[in-house]
Amino acid sequence: PSVPQNLTTTAGDGQVTLNWTANGENDLARYRVYMDGTQIDSTTSNSYTKTGLTNYTTYTFKLSAVDTSRNASALTSQVSVMPYDQTAPAVPQDLAATAGDGQVTLNWTANSEGDLARYRVYMNGAQIDSTTNNSYTKNDLTNYTTYNFKLSAVDTSRNASALTSQVSVMPYDQTAPSVPQNLTTTAGDGQVTLNWTANGE
Repeated sequence: PSVPQNLTTTAGDGQVTLNWTANGENDLARYRVYMDGTQIDSTTSNSYTKTGLTNYTTYTFKLSAVDTSRNASALTSQVSVMPYDQTAPAVPQDLAATAGDGQVTLNWTANSEGDLARYRVYMNGAQIDSTTNNSYTKNDLTNYTTYNFKLSAVDTSRNASALTSQVSVMPYDQTAPSVPQNLTTTAGDGQVTLNWTANGE
């Protein structure tokens, strides 16, 4: 048979898919698949997926076509491909927000993925920061204004999880005034008058 044409590869997560143009010979029997110089399989289709590969390792592939008389074509040109991690982390769980004075603290359950890199923090729909911790404090907020927060988890291959459900929180003034100073008393007739320095808040 003629050499198979238009061999292409698509990298997957721990796998590679090969596609090529089907040969036109009536007596075509199958295609032999070669990886790194060794025949690994054969197929009657013009597509083949090799699974069980190691991500971030380069593999080379070639094909030959074989007819019913076991005549084999020359090999195709070599194609190289590197499978890579395409699995996003799980969505962070148990996101909770605690209102502070001009600030909000977020806490959540840490993800368990071994390749977790960081968490992206979103406020009012926009990413504002990232953190490697499972806690984050946003400062410089306006008290008595509602803020909405979400998170996503990101792994070392930059795969990002879907966003968490939104949590809404309103920071508020939690700072008590200072103690009044210079309290004095003046005794009167059946009465007492108190005087003190006015607070500056």
